Amino acid sequence: METIAKPEHPTLKESIIRKALSNFDWTKLRAEFDRVGKAGRVSSEFLGYLRRSDSMVRLRVDSEAETRRSVFLGEVKSYFASNYGSVSSAHLKSELTKLSILESGYRSILVMLQKSEISSLPAPARVSAYVARAAKQILLLNNRYLKALQETTGGSIVPNGVSVSDDGEPPLSIDAANTAMIETLSMSLVMEGYQNSWLEQDGTIVIPALTPPTESDIFMAGSTEILGLCWRRWRALEERFRFLGGTLEQFLAPNIPLGHPTDLLRVVTYKPIEHEIFDFIANERLNDRLAQIWLDLTFEIGPQEKVKGQSATTRMPPDEYLSADELRSLIVLSELLSYDAVGDTEKRGGLRFIEWVRGYCTLKCIIENSGTDPNADSSGCLVLKDADLQMTLEQVGLTAGSARRFIDCATFKTSSRDLFDCPLIKLPDGERALFLPAIEHTNVAKVVLSLIATLGEAIGPKGKAFESDILQFLKSKGHSVAAFTAKRDEQRYEFDAVLDWDGYVFVLECKNRTLSGHNPKQAFFFSLEMRSSAKQVLRLARALDDHPDILREHLGIEPGTRIVVPCVLNSMPYSIAGMTDGVFFTDASFFKRFFEDRYFRVKVPYAIDEDTTILHRTAMHTQWEGTAPTAKDLLCQLEHPFQFELARAHTLIEPISFPIADRAAATSGEFLRRPITIESYSNFVGVSAARVRKEMSAVSHEVSKLRKRQTNRRNKLRGR
Repeated sequence: METIAKPEHPTLKESIIRKALSNFDWTKLRAEFDRVGKAGRVSSEFLGYLRRSDSMVRLRVDSEAETRRSVFLGEVKSYFASNYGSVSSAHLKSELTKLSILESGYRSILVMLQKSEISSLPAPARVSAYVARAAKQILLLNNRYLKALQETTGGSIVPNGVSVSDDGEPPLSIDAANTAMIETLSMSLVMEGYQNSWLEQDGTIVIPALTPPTESDIFMAGSTEILGLCWRRWRALEERFRFLGGTLEQFLAPNIPLGHPTDLLRVVTYKPIEHEIFDFIANERLNDRLAQIWLDLTFEIGPQEKVKGQSATTRMPPDEYLSADELRSLIVLSELLSYDAVGDTEKRGGLRFIEWVRGYCTLKCIIENSGTDPNADSSGCLVLKDADLQMTLEQVGLTAGSARRFIDCATFKTSSRDLFDCPLIKLPDGERALFLPAIEHTNVAKVVLSLIATLGEAIGPKGKAFESDILQFLKSKGHSVAAFTAKRDEQRYEFDAVLDWDGYVFVLECKNRTLSGHNPKQAFFFSLEMRSSAKQVLRLARALDDHPDILREHLGIEPGTRIVVPCVLNSMPYSIAGMTDGVFFTDASFFKRFFEDRYFRVKVPYAIDEDTTILHRTAMHTQWEGTAPTAKDLLCQLEHPFQFELARAHTLIEPISFPIADRAAATSGEFLRRPITIESYSNFVGVSAARVRKEMSAVSHEVSKLRKRQTNRRNKLRGR
């Protein structure tokens, strides 16, 4: 939005560098080096582009491409030695060594795949076994989930989800377990795609036609399941290092780090940067927010007259909805984005929000209408004719072009995050396999945001709808707030929202951008956006200091009577505790909740009967000093945002080790989230867990009495 001052020294043009690296074009790269000259930061700037170039890490052997790359890199090394000196040359050598380590990890895992027990089976039998095994395991896990849900109805569920456990075993998050199994299957398909050259030019994986697997085949697929998990973890390690930074080291025997088996010949270790936790927590909070909005909707949505089901005459939202799932998904998106997702006409990734949601909900309807039971189907897939799927999508309101775009984007590729986003697997002869567990357990709103992030698209219509929403919200709370444009000394300053409150002026730079979805590439681009946003809001804050008459003109504020507080306000739940580079980073969920509700509570639903559910709320923490919010309360919460710090207190970095070859292993520092229990929540806020439990127990007792009365009343009515 704002114009940022040009750097003092010329910089490399990203488009030229990326294309030269992708094509191994030394002529163009050298011309760009020569154009910029020997500016101090050029070598380090180039190393960043080099690290992030996918052409530097090839997942399978390609002799021709690798020969061209070797020649290209030889020229780069010579140029560095001649122009940038020994220090820069050493940095280049170190970078290339680390990229080589990353590349070797993939290839050594593929070697293990060739040696695995299941490799003796034909390719169709292998892939069919992978899919069936994953479907079977997810079914078993979800049966455990349903049992745990029934057992925890009495009041031990905390809003971040249900955990299941066996005697003596630690709790396991149902969402995390399902995600892990589906992601592991996803990576198994990617491995086979590279191993067998089942790849189209755009990375689409085309697997052989599925065949009914034997129990023996399904059992043997366990070995590849482990390798799929290794591939998944290695890919996360590789992408995190290349795009987010951190420390990557390789140790060779006999210098193997303590804690690893002594017979290993090689160990690769990765330690993430501390700032990665902000991205991790933001995405975890987004998942919580999705779950919380969905829970709230179960109490708020009344009659659903516009839910018509699937037919050849079903119209697009807001006129009609395929299902309650579609209705709720669009409400959730609107709530998250702070504007009307249904009425938004802008396309992201080639489709409008209503088209993305309609596409995924249509896949769910196809399963329901097919008579297939995802909990009983042994293959795990429903095979669809491409032409039939295209026709069905057109019948429910998508244009031919939109239907084709949805099918292409929802089809699994090497670049796909997982089968949740892309549940269609391409088969020969114009068919696609729909992986039933992925679409059956899909949170459509979450998947739409994830896929849009993977496609690198922004989510807001240039942020204007979000800005308007924030302005209207603050005005509805009785606050003095304005958006305006000011010109001073031939400079233009665009203020999204300026809040005047109790001696402070909060300058809010509103940003509506997709979170990364735990995708390191997108996390990198998101961080660039946040840096740019920080520069923008600091520029605006300096303008108010340099030209205090701006506040008098637009808000009637006398110069020198306010303290300026620069803030980047995200529509998505991305916050950081305290100031970073002189700026607060906060989000709409935190911001609105601060003004609307004094307390943070634990919410527990209780089912009275099939038609009645009540929600009990236990206050755990207050964010106001008094009975109404003040500007100082807001500053305190910006310094210590409760939602962020609660999540951070339940997040730890744990080293996870896994094999990458017969006698080689990797250890990666993984961010893990501990379940939020009544005890951990109470300890964090400094209240008595026993008191909270006692209150919940009392409510549970009253609910039991109410259920009994309801049952007796129904029995009497039936007896008449």
